[in-house]
Amino acid sequence: MGKIVHDCFREVLINWLKTYSLELGQLYEGALKIVSQDNFPGKVRLVSHAVREIFNRLPDEFSGIIIQRIEYDRRLNELCAAWEQHDPLASPIAIKSYLDQATPVYPMATPVVYAFAVLLSDHKANSNFYREKAYEFFNAIASADQRHEYILNPVVNNWCKLQKWFAGHAHSSRKTVNLIEETQKLDENFKAFESILQMFIPEGKLSRRFIETLGELDGMLEDANRIRG
Repeated sequence: MGKIVHDCFREVLINWLKTYSLELGQLYEGALKIVSQDNFPGKVRLVSHAVREIFNRLPDEFSGIIIQRIEYDRRLNELCAAWEQHDPLASPIAIKSYLDQATPVYPMATPVVYAFAVLLSDHKANSNFYREKAYEFFNAIASADQRHEYILNPVVNNWCKLQKWFAGHAHSSRKTVNLIEETQKLDENFKAFESILQMFIPEGKLSRRFIETLGELDGMLEDANRIRG
């Protein structure tokens, strides 16, 4: 794939983003400057951070669905406090002994069970909201004759796949990675990300040309996930 450069097409994207959010436009502009340099230190992590933020916040400008981030540290600390209060003698070893019984049921206090249930329910709902918000977003920017599932679903699927890739690369990994291959995948997925942004521009949104590139985007993501996995 060709080298990423700051061209007229990308300038249009920058200006379009800034009309909805100055900060998101600046994030894209900064990511573009970094990704266009071959040996920029921390390139993959920095660009992934910026793009992940755009993925997370851009739909809020169009969608009525606002996702409240789950504060896992606080919620888990509250769960630990409830556990220690109602079952201070519980331990993994003590609980494991129940697994060997004919009826493996551990007698857990109702407040602890409730705290577990609420946390799991919130986690599941939050995961579903990401896709729902993306669908609301694309449905909002599509014209009336484009609001069909056979068009929107592939777009949303690729949006979510790319979002997952960039979120997964926003933090350092303890795994040994091939920096050259990882950088190549960053460039490919950044261009795929830009292809999705291109549809936001009035003359290009949800165009037939874009829809025809979805198969190519799927191939990029499959290759990236195969190397990452």
